[in-house]
Parts: sequence; C-alpha cells; structure tokens
Amino acid sequence: MVAVRTADGLLINPGPGTRLAAGAEVILIGTVEDEERFLAAYGPG
Repeated sequence: MVAVRTADGLLINPGPGTRLAAGAEVILIGTVEDEERFLAAYGPG
C-alpha cells in the first residue's frame, strides 16, 4: 500500500498500524499478480 485517500486528504506511505476509515481509497503499486494477492487477502472492499 502506497497511500490512502480519505475525505481529509492523502496519506502517503501509511504505517502498518494505520486504520482505514469507511470509504477510504487504497492506492497500490505493483504487478497484476500483486494486486490479485492483495485482493485475495483483504477483499475488494
């Protein structure tokens, strides 16, 4: 996870303890396979 966008703004490089607010947008960088693994582990939404 590279960043999290919320109504309050953009949090770049969030730490491992960052809690995601409802409606937050997770911004990822990686390959298609990386995205598939992320979605398999954490779900699409």
